[in-house]
Amino acid sequence: MSSGAEKQVLKIIEHTEMTAPQIHGNMAVTGLIDYDAELYNGIVSTQIALEMGNMNVEETGNVPSLRFFAKEPTLIRCGEGVLGGGKQDRIVAESTVIEGRRNLNVFCIEAGRWEYSHGEWLHTNTPITMRRAIMEGQNQHNVWSMVQQILSSWGVQSGTSALGELYVHHGFEFERYVSRFNWSDDEIGMIVTINGSVQGVEVFGDKMGLRRDYTAILKESYAPIALRSMRREMTYQHVNEGISEFLSELESGQRHVQVVDHESKFAYACVV
Repeated sequence: MSSGAEKQVLKIIEHTEMTAPQIHGNMAVTGLIDYDAELYNGIVSTQIALEMGNMNVEETGNVPSLRFFAKEPTLIRCGEGVLGGGKQDRIVAESTVIEGRRNLNVFCIEAGRWEYSHGEWLHTNTPITMRRAIMEGQNQHNVWSMVQQILSSWGVQSGTSALGELYVHHGFEFERYVSRFNWSDDEIGMIVTINGSVQGVEVFGDKMGLRRDYTAILKESYAPIALRSMRREMTYQHVNEGISEFLSELESGQRHVQVVDHESKFAYACVV
């Protein structure tokens, strides 16, 4: 049976208008349009906050925790990572909006280092399979094992078993693959289908949220999975059947959902 979060996402999807799927190879992106949504709700992305110097990240001395300080409301999504500026690369365990100082639970995605890097904290997304594992309640050991599996599947050698090396070696390939996809002005979200099955749904509380993160999410979360599981060219029928099956699974509680509200307003939701 669906939970409150699942019902909320179903209601949001029902309120939107689905675009015709954009299909490239074995991946399809179906946009979710809401003409009435705000253009900008005052919440910025982690990447922009870091680039503008409006977010600081500090070690707490514990692997599963980092301290964030955001000068303005900042959305941090489950599976988003911060790299290179501390003792290990980490990814956030749960989607949330932060403003001010707050400790967040994180997972390490670099098993072979526990000493400071003197660079700045950088931002990344992680493959959607990694986010699914986190939302399913996997532990740190499982996350490290998944990092090794992903790196091995792409033939990437990393002295510190760092997931970030995947994007160093193959980022251009991922970017080229997703360059075929684009958003329309009134979209607030997208449904991503790979090999006929919905892999994830991303929905934002305003139109700017999707525009801001669209390319990075596809490039870093979905392209690595699509390109390593190429089975068949998809058709509109495959996509429509996959979305119909996904909605049934969501309604019956078979999908994992996170919903973020900020100041009593919807800010973000993801489904895997």
